[in-house]
Amino acid sequence: MTNSITPLDSAKHAHLKVTPTTYEHVAEQHLLPISIYEFAYAAIDSPVVFVKNSETGEYQSVIMLGLKPGQNLKQKDGKWLGLYIPNVLKNYPLGLILSAEGSPHKSAIA
Repeated sequence: MTNSITPLDSAKHAHLKVTPTTYEHVAEQHLLPISIYEFAYAAIDSPVVFVKNSETGEYQSVIMLGLKPGQNLKQKDGKWLGLYIPNVLKNYPLGLILSAEGSPHKSAIA
C-alpha cells in the first residue's frame, strides 16, 4: 500500500469513481496501521502491537496479520477472512492526510 498520495481536486478527478475493492493489495502485508479508536474492535480479531518506525523513532499501533513479512493470514483470493476490517482498508483508496501546512485534507487518493 505504498502508492503516491494525491489530494482530490474536483476538476482533475471528476471522472473518477470509487468501486468495491478486493483485498489483494494487502496480500503481502503482515502488519496494518490502526488508530486508537479501533483497538477494541481490532483486538477481538487480531493482535494489536506497537512497532518502532526506524526512520522517525516513533511507535505506531498496528494489527498483526501474519508472523513474518509477506504472510497475511486474513486475506485469501482477494477476500478478507477476518471479523474486523481496519479503517485503512475500509477507506481504501481514500485517506485523510495532513497537508504541508498541517491542516488535514478532506480526502486524498492513495
